Amino acid sequence: MYRLTIRHHAIKALQRMSAREARRVRGALDKLAQDPDRRDIDVARLQGRPGFRLRAGGWRVIFERIERTREINVLRIGPRGDVYKSWENDMTKPQIIRDASGKPAFAVLPWREYQRLTTAGAGTGLSDEALYDRAKAEDEESFPIAVADRLLAGENAVRVYRSHRGLTQKQLATAAGINAVYLSQIERGRRTGSARTLAALATALRIDVDALL
Repeated sequence: MYRLTIRHHAIKALQRMSAREARRVRGALDKLAQDPDRRDIDVARLQGRPGFRLRAGGWRVIFERIERTREINVLRIGPRGDVYKSWENDMTKPQIIRDASGKPAFAVLPWREYQRLTTAGAGTGLSDEALYDRAKAEDEESFPIAVADRLLAGENAVRVYRSHRGLTQKQLATAAGINAVYLSQIERGRRTGSARTLAALATALRIDVDALL
């Protein structure tokens, strides 16, 4: 059994998926952690890199297997290149809204198509090896998979990361320079928090502010 850890970019990719797709990828990750050499999952070594690629439906998971600590570290998750190309071919033609001069101003498309595009991210079109190289160059922090699971379950991101850092509400509020009552309201979803507040919380939690959005 291996311990599962996951980087921020991969967590965001899971959050942008449909619930069904996220469950499918998470199920594949659980199997991977149980035994990376099992034959009922699609895993391949990357060429010339110490990393691996897992396929789960229309998704590819780039990860490293660290024997010293018995850890599977998920670096990136994104659409498989061949699947993304089929999306482009099958994508619903967007509705174009034009301005007063007749020039295109907005494009309206179904929500599912929007999710496909936003989940694809900047890694679309890159080879598995190039995606691995990009992830390693960025050197993000890895989090326990439990952090991702709590976020996927809809728990407030500030609360999840505060708990992960082992901070009380009072400690985090003090570090971020805000009132503890205000922080409590943010964690309970009663207030959203201003951009400045979220930036201060992200700094105190040592995470990118995108993780709180």
